[in-house]
Amino acid sequence: MKRFLAFILGLICIILGLRDVVLPVIGEETKGYVVDIQRDFKNSDILENNYKVSYCFTTTDGKNVFGTQRIGNIKDVNKLPSIKSSHKVYYLKIFPYINVLQKNTLDILYSIFIATFGIILIITTLKKQ
Repeated sequence: MKRFLAFILGLICIILGLRDVVLPVIGEETKGYVVDIQRDFKNSDILENNYKVSYCFTTTDGKNVFGTQRIGNIKDVNKLPSIKSSHKVYYLKIFPYINVLQKNTLDILYSIFIATFGIILIITTLKKQ
């Protein structure tokens, strides 16, 4: 059971890690609007300039969906998107809750780290069988 859960966790990490890179290629594109921006104190490190950007968009079938994107290491708050500004959003048509705000919020190193962790977790799980 533990191996199965580790395998599923590995798949989730791969999906989350690759979504920023893959969704612009295979996903649907639409326009989304920023509805909120909050400083993210998740790690309780006041020196980290992490923000959580909340946005909404409408899918091609008319469904309204909300998404959140974390943006890390912002030294200049003027580089953050403004509330009510529009940006491209990419999403999976079959499951629009897997979505990502346009590329300029992409933290590629974080994505690669998460995907690599998922791959290592799956390989480790499969080797133990």
